[in-house]
Amino acid sequence: MRNTVLFLLITLALVVSACGSKTATMTPAATPTSNSGETTVQATQAPFTDAATPCKPFSLIDLVFQPPLVSIPEVTDQDWVKGPADAKVTFIVYDDMQCPYCAQFQPIINEVLEKFPEDTRLVFRHWPLSFHDKATLSAQALEAAGKQGKFFEMADTLYAKQSEWNQKTPEEYEIYVKEVAGSLGLNTAQFATDLNSEEIVQKIQAETEKSNSLGSQLSAAYGTGFGTPTVLINGTPYLQQRSVELLSSIVRLVQGKSEEALPCPTTVMEDKADYQATILTTKGEIVVDLFEDETPQTVNNFVYLVQNNWYDNNAFFVVREGFVLTGDKTNSGYGGPGYAFLDELKDDLKFDREGVVGMYNFGPGTNGSQFFILKQAMEALNGKYTIFGQVVEGMDVLKSIALHETSASPDSADKILSIRITTK
Repeated sequence: MRNTVLFLLITLALVVSACGSKTATMTPAATPTSNSGETTVQATQAPFTDAATPCKPFSLIDLVFQPPLVSIPEVTDQDWVKGPADAKVTFIVYDDMQCPYCAQFQPIINEVLEKFPEDTRLVFRHWPLSFHDKATLSAQALEAAGKQGKFFEMADTLYAKQSEWNQKTPEEYEIYVKEVAGSLGLNTAQFATDLNSEEIVQKIQAETEKSNSLGSQLSAAYGTGFGTPTVLINGTPYLQQRSVELLSSIVRLVQGKSEEALPCPTTVMEDKADYQATILTTKGEIVVDLFEDETPQTVNNFVYLVQNNWYDNNAFFVVREGFVLTGDKTNSGYGGPGYAFLDELKDDLKFDREGVVGMYNFGPGTNGSQFFILKQAMEALNGKYTIFGQVVEGMDVLKSIALHETSASPDSADKILSIRITTK
């Protein structure tokens, strides 16, 4: 359904872009999900739930934050930190100022910090690599700037201008960083004194040794090369694609973790009742006939979630030409109610027309709360997602929902205001 990365549980490709590391890749199976050729990629796996265990606890964020395989040094007052101490998400980044991948990552992490100022913090740790001739001096420059309260300003400036100074000799570069210090309003005489002071030189040497040791431990434990930038999220090495979208999704998942607290559904449907759902959106009402006879467990789950006000104020966090997707309180695309239940795939139910309502999953047997509605036939979805309803009124409303990508702010999306269940 989406061109995004589902980490750990569903792996698109493990891409470790780092100075001094090797790239590890896994080739998963690709499943087309739209007539336009758009694909989603899922690793081959056994169903998470089945007839023997039709529902059980499930959370992607718990899979992401597995305990690290090596001991990660605690954050202390000796670290350079940007963001609140009580942030829900801590990014620890081992950086080399001369590493091009670090320069690429810097604006990404800065944007994430700006999007979530109360819930994120950055911990910067030095890892100047031996084959970068100006990496150690750059680390010393950051420390010297830090003594005058501008550690991160110096880091941002040097990263932004990396291509400008990367080809300079170390001697030329030392003159250059002093000029940068002046442009940042630092006391240049004090900066020059601190730059090569014994205190700072020894600190960088010690941190380099610690980072080298940690990198070796991580490489041995995870079976892939670690280099700069090494990124840890809440103490867990993050080996997936680095983008504002994915990191923002992780933050939203952590923010919404408390929402993933519902137990597996009890039976809430009445026998022999015909169920309909009226979805009140910011654009109007959409009426859905629910398939309680064909896919009873899925419809029962939907009614259960409606009764628990799950869908109130949910964004349509993905809206494309062919479908809309909603049902995640975190609006990240990776959230759910705290459990997963089994598939109910029926050969006679197909994604062959507009208005078909399907339950989204993260792989076999991982249905939760997310669902999608087609704006056009998409038969490539047949056999992959459970169908549990059909729009009978309001297709014009559905098609008026504004196009939206997961990379955009959920605040800009159209929303479900509430859902009303009726029987007859």
